Amino acid sequence: MSGSDLNILLVAEADQLTLSDYVTEHNIRLPVISDRDFLRENRIPGVPFAIVATHDGAVRAAGGVNSLEQIEMLLARSRPKPDDLRELETSEHSLIHMDQGS
Repeated sequence: MSGSDLNILLVAEADQLTLSDYVTEHNIRLPVISDRDFLRENRIPGVPFAIVATHDGAVRAAGGVNSLEQIEMLLARSRPKPDDLRELETSEHSLIHMDQGS
């Protein structure tokens, strides 16, 4: 899974005008949502918050963020670990079958 296979959603709590001004002023190029119902329904403990998800909506990582470095850490946590990849290679559902060559 590459970084381009993931979506990042920033979550804030502000009125739309304030949020729009902030996004423009800080040149933020990620989708940002500010919706109290969304915060409550998804049990988001505080803002600013970021969600990293696959295109089909599976959340890979989420957490509070206050800097680009924290967003980068969430992205790093969202990628499969080497052990996860080895499990996929050895599972019976794997697309990679080592014994096909004989």
